[in-house]
Amino acid sequence: MAALALMVCFAGCKKKVSPLVGNWTFDSMDGMSLSDLKDFEEVTGTKIEYTVTLNADGTGEMKAMGQTAKLKWDEASKTVEVDGEKVPLTLKEDGKLSLKLDESEIVFAKQK
Repeated sequence: MAALALMVCFAGCKKKVSPLVGNWTFDSMDGMSLSDLKDFEEVTGTKIEYTVTLNADGTGEMKAMGQTAKLKWDEASKTVEVDGEKVPLTLKEDGKLSLKLDESEIVFAKQK
């Protein structure tokens, strides 16, 4: 009986995983949509890939244009730190992730 009680407690005591954890892909940037990006790729012949991975332990990586950068993220301070620079991180009402880099807002959609 005690073992059953412990199993129920452990099952119910799981640490809640942040909705930010997961793989995110480019959705838009300053009004440029994914469709616009695909058009740009066709015209220039340049493949543009932009992804963000956020792990539950506060680490992750950002891939852009063939380059990969390790990152740290903190849900409490709503920031991502890439190459020593902290940038604002927002989970928008529509479930998309927003990063403010320099003067640009880059929006990512979560992969399923």
